[in-house]
Amino acid sequence: MTLQEFLTFIVSSGGNAIIASWILERVPAFQALEAQVKQWVYFASVLGLAILGYVILTYVPQATLDSLAPIFALLYASFGSVFVGSAFHRVDKLDK
Repeated sequence: MTLQEFLTFIVSSGGNAIIASWILERVPAFQALEAQVKQWVYFASVLGLAILGYVILTYVPQATLDSLAPIFALLYASFGSVFVGSAFHRVDKLDK
């Protein structure tokens, strides 16, 4: 996935909800909130990510996005590797 595709995913196909959920579920302060407050924080986070993605796609020069693309590729590959490694570790424990 390229940086452009990732930003488009955040803006238009539910990526904002996936990212907000993944981040907020790991924040202890969010877990301590009441259900109604959690809903509002989640909604604000999803909306904020969508707006941020739109602003980046619309107003950041393409040359800047192109220069950030290799860094994004490294982050994306590393993040994917962590998830694959975690799944492999759960499946392949030697102390079964």
